[in-house]
Amino acid sequence: MDLAHKLLSNEIILTYGRVLTSKNNELIIESDLGILKTKKAASCLIEPQKGDLVLISRDAFGCNYLLYVLEKENSSHTVISLEGKCKINIKKGDLDISSEKISLNSIFFDLKTMIGKITFGNISCIGQNFEGYFKKVKTIISTFDSIIGRFIQKVKTCYRFVEKLEQLKAGRLRYLVQNSILMKGEKSVLKAEKKLKIDAKKIHLG
Repeated sequence: MDLAHKLLSNEIILTYGRVLTSKNNELIIESDLGILKTKKAASCLIEPQKGDLVLISRDAFGCNYLLYVLEKENSSHTVISLEGKCKINIKKGDLDISSEKISLNSIFFDLKTMIGKITFGNISCIGQNFEGYFKKVKTIISTFDSIIGRFIQKVKTCYRFVEKLEQLKAGRLRYLVQNSILMKGEKSVLKAEKKLKIDAKKIHLG
C-alpha cells in the first residue's frame, strides 16, 4: 500500500444522523451527508430505533458505521443487542443490577454458585416437573398448606414430634408393619360404629 493510499484510507468523517429504518443489521440514516446505508459497529451495544440520534463514521471509501446512539427517540424502551456467545467477566468487585422489574426468558438456564441467598416478599412458581438433590435440608415454616393428587414417601428412619394435636381424616386407613407396632397413651379410645375385629394367635388384655 503506497503512502497516498494510506493517507486516503485514514480520512474519516464523523457526523450526526437520524435513524429512518432499521432492518437485518442494515440501517438507513438521514444525515448532513445525505441518506446513508450504515452498519452498526460492534462497539454499539444499544439497538438503534427509528428516530434515534446517532453518530456516524464515514471513511474515504464510502464505508459507513454507526458508532453510538446519542439520544433515544423513545427513552422508555432500550434494547441491548449482542450476537454470538457473550460473557461478562468482572475480575475484581461486584455486579449489582437494580430495576423495578426483571424478566428472564431462555430455553436453558444454568446457575452455579458456592453460596447463595434469595430473599422474597412473595414468590409464585409454576412448572411441569421438579427434581432436587440435597445433602441436608432445614426449613422453618409458620404455616404450610398443600393440595396433592398422589403423595409417596420412602424413608429409612422417620421421627415426628407434635406438641399439641395431630389429626388425620381419611376414607380408608391401612398400616402394614413388618415387625411390631406399639401405641401408648395416658388415655386411649378405640371406637367402631359397626364392627370391631381383633384377630391374633394370642390376645392379652389387662
